[in-house]
Amino acid sequence: MWNPGSYPPEVTELYVDSHEVWTPILTLSGDAHEDSRYRMPRSAVKISSTGRVTWEINMLVRASCTLDPFYFPKDTMECDMCWKPAENEHIVCAAAADTDNDTSFLDCDGSSLTETGEWKVDISLLVQDRKEGCLLFQLKRGHAYHIAVVVFPCVVLAMLMIITFMIPIDKGDRIGFGVTIILSMVVYLVLITDHLPVKGSLPALALWIVLSMTMMGFFLMVTAGIMNIHGRDGDLPPAVRTFFLVFLARILLMGNLFKGLQRYRLESRKGSMYRKQGGERHSFPFTRVEEHKRRALRAAKDVRQPDPTTSKTADDISASHELQKSINDLSFNIEMLRSGIAAIKATDPGPGEEDITQYTMLARVLDRMCILLYVIILAGSVPFVLHQN
Repeated sequence: MWNPGSYPPEVTELYVDSHEVWTPILTLSGDAHEDSRYRMPRSAVKISSTGRVTWEINMLVRASCTLDPFYFPKDTMECDMCWKPAENEHIVCAAAADTDNDTSFLDCDGSSLTETGEWKVDISLLVQDRKEGCLLFQLKRGHAYHIAVVVFPCVVLAMLMIITFMIPIDKGDRIGFGVTIILSMVVYLVLITDHLPVKGSLPALALWIVLSMTMMGFFLMVTAGIMNIHGRDGDLPPAVRTFFLVFLARILLMGNLFKGLQRYRLESRKGSMYRKQGGERHSFPFTRVEEHKRRALRAAKDVRQPDPTTSKTADDISASHELQKSINDLSFNIEMLRSGIAAIKATDPGPGEEDITQYTMLARVLDRMCILLYVIILAGSVPFVLHQN
């Protein structure tokens, strides 16, 4: 300390090198600096005539902190950087009056909020038993970006898996569609792990993706089995038919499929005898042939009994008779061909219809059951994963 008036023109402050005055020995707890000889850097020290010494240090400090990523992307992290003095020294919190009204000065009663990258950081100061001074960092990740880019697409992909059971088995590739969704989920899983440090625990979102991929793989195998069942012919055993086509179908709000199948087969038999054309029903095609035969016989009879009043000669009548007979035979053959084609069309289900069997109905029941089970397991996996913390 000195009297400024004794040193004209009233010297009140002096600036000296930090190595020329006494400075406290401070050690950073949990120091992660690569150089083990890391020390405080040299800087200017301001000495006031009142005896107050201000030591301002600008340095980059590296420390290790523990991150719990379970609630990613809404995870938080607390990180403490503590300095310890020597054995015969102690640390106290500066009062607000001792800061020279510096608004950027952080005391033990305040905090500072800053934002860097995707993190919002709340910084506060704490002194413990005058033997340790700590900077407390509370970091909160900005989650809006990750929800829009990672979480929402994963949920949409998981819901799209339901379409696998809605695609008709004979129209589209179910297995290829499901495998594409699983590969997309793998991409998002890698994207999540790239944002987090490698450690033993995984975030809940990553666990949910792994569980969803497991479910997708299992239901894809079930789908392969359903596709094999769908193409079988024949009837189911009575017990299996009663359980799946009657009891389980009613639970799944599909009605009694066994009765529906019986009505379909009865209508199919009727459809083989009659075919709707232009809104009117026509008789079985081969009855037209018989009718045409009768017409041909009547026409031939009319030719054999010519009108005696005509002036045609016998040769003209014989030529006319032969010509009429040839025309009748040609018309008969054309009608036979037309009737045969119509009969084939009446018995052919066509490209848009399928031969429905009991195994086909069983495949439909299993598809509906898989949709219900997948939705229930997918919804139940969320609280299950959150309970793992």
